[in-house]
Amino acid sequence: MKRFQFSLGTLVLAVLTIAGGLLVWWNCVPWRPAFSLPSYGWPEEAEFVTGDQCIAIYRRWWRDGYELNNAPDVSLYDARSGKQLLELHATLPRHSDPKRDMRLDVLDDPHFFCVKESNSSHGLNRLLALRRFTDGDDFLARYPALANVQFFGLLCDATLAIIREDAEADCKIVRFPSLEPVCRTGVADVYEIKVSPDKAFAALYSQKDLRLVSLKDGRLLETFHANGSIAGFEFSPDGKRFGWTDSGYNSKEYVVKSNYRLHVFDLAAMKVTQEFPMYGMHFWFCDCGRKLVHGHHDLQLYDFELDKSVLLEDHTSTDSAKFSDDMLLLPGKIWDTRTGAMKHVEPGSWNHAFYFLCGDLKQSVRILDLRTGENTGQISVARWPTQLPHGFPEIHFAKRADSFITGSHKRISDNNEHEQRGSFTVWKRSGPNRWWEFTTMPEFWVTAMLGITMTLNILRNRRRHRLNNPLPGKNQ
Repeated sequence: MKRFQFSLGTLVLAVLTIAGGLLVWWNCVPWRPAFSLPSYGWPEEAEFVTGDQCIAIYRRWWRDGYELNNAPDVSLYDARSGKQLLELHATLPRHSDPKRDMRLDVLDDPHFFCVKESNSSHGLNRLLALRRFTDGDDFLARYPALANVQFFGLLCDATLAIIREDAEADCKIVRFPSLEPVCRTGVADVYEIKVSPDKAFAALYSQKDLRLVSLKDGRLLETFHANGSIAGFEFSPDGKRFGWTDSGYNSKEYVVKSNYRLHVFDLAAMKVTQEFPMYGMHFWFCDCGRKLVHGHHDLQLYDFELDKSVLLEDHTSTDSAKFSDDMLLLPGKIWDTRTGAMKHVEPGSWNHAFYFLCGDLKQSVRILDLRTGENTGQISVARWPTQLPHGFPEIHFAKRADSFITGSHKRISDNNEHEQRGSFTVWKRSGPNRWWEFTTMPEFWVTAMLGITMTLNILRNRRRHRLNNPLPGKNQ
């Protein structure tokens, strides 16, 4: 009777091959957790700063006297290793008026880690931290005058800044960090600042008007007065045009109308060249500034060279669409504004520049790369229950690196829903995207070599067994 024999070496190779196969399966994921960062609870936010080189965790708002005991207000971590670099505590008064908020803003600057704190009840806007990322130079310590002015933001690769010397003065643009005056703005408060791609112009939003400033000449060029309020404003990618939308105001009903108007200003001719009625407030320059997405109860693509619009989608507005990197996203559709091509996608979420989440955000999602149109892989909540206990309620992608942040918070008090503890998880893109790319993994080739060795070992053992135990009568 034949009996299958199994040597100890074959058993060891079989175990190693199975373990290698499991290792390939475990590592064959395009996204995986890199490290976790501590979170002290609501209302903390985590985002990439300083050109995706760091991660800042901070509390943007304080409301109704809510405060976390002895918790840092801002924590800075290295985005590659998760090492803590800095810890800050706000200094402005927080609870002078329960109806108003104390606010922290981590400014997005690739060269500096810049934190601004403000209190609307006191009319204060000042720097809490300003450190150069490359060498850790503390500019508030080197330049004490920066701590004594009202600070609104950095411009032009941190060569210029917008400040106000005291509560009674107007804002002005100065050279940074010397604070040498460049241009006066004529406004007391600046709510939002945008700079043209060529860094020749800056647009300052203040209350009901926009101020267009020449950064090269250091002078105020134009003041655009809104009929009601400014809704949005943008420079074109080529720096040739500037657009803004405003809404009319009904003085009898004291409400802002839902109809807007888009104005396009030619920066070379210094005049408004196009105007469009708008139902939504959003618009986008695309295709290197040669085209414009706008619409009034529809979505249209306007070509500046041909001076005509093409209908993209009917019975919708720009407020129901999202735009990034020349891609226009609608429910179930993505339009490429450069070519006018459209493709269907699954319903999902899009709150970042290059990635689109398809699927059920509470179960599993597929991440679509809009730059290449490829599926970068699927993330299952069941596989990562610790990092994703509630699915994907919020996800923050890096702007330039293949990485994102998710949060996992649990309520620790039934009396206060804001008393939560948890952590932020940093994910990185590491594994293959297509099914056949698992062959590029070192684990696969080690497992394949183990499998081949195990097969050869089995064949050798069978041959040796036959030679040592010939069948009866075969030698006769």
